[in-house]
Amino acid sequence: MTTTSSSATYIDELVQQLADGEKIWGTLGLDDRADLLAALVEAVSDHAQEWIDRAREIKQLPADSPLIGEEWLSGPYALIAGAQTLRQSLAALAAGRSPVDGYRMTAAPGGRTAIRVLPHNIFDRLLLGGFTADVWCRSGESADSIRRRAGLGH
Repeated sequence: MTTTSSSATYIDELVQQLADGEKIWGTLGLDDRADLLAALVEAVSDHAQEWIDRAREIKQLPADSPLIGEEWLSGPYALIAGAQTLRQSLAALAAGRSPVDGYRMTAAPGGRTAIRVLPHNIFDRLLLGGFTADVWCRSGESADSIRRRAGLGH
C-alpha cells in the first residue's frame, strides 16, 4: 500500500488536532468536559445512520443484511455508550462520589481486585447477553482503595 504525500500530510494534521484537543481537554473543568461529551453523543446520534450507511457501502453489504447490526454495535452504540459512561464518571466526581460506585468488585488471582464493567446496565444485558468484562487492578489494591482513587487523574 502506497501513501501519497497529501494523505500523509492530512493524517499528520488530524493527529495534531487530536494532540491540541487533548491539551484543551486537560484545562477544562468537569462540567465543561461533560458538556463536550453530551455534544458528542448528540452529534453521533444525529449522524449514526450515515455512519452505518457508509460502513455498509464500504463493506458492500446488502441493505437487508443482518451484519448491519454488528455495525451499529461496534460503531455508534459503542461510542455513545462509552461517552455516556464517561459523563457518568464526571458527574460522580463532581458530586464527590467515586466513578466506580455501583460496580461489582471481587477477588481475583494474585491478590488483585476485579471490577465487573460489563454488563453494567440493562442495555448491556439486553444487547450483549452472555458477555462479561472485568478490569483487574494491580496486585494488593483493595476495593476501598480503588473507590477512593478512581478518577483522581481526571
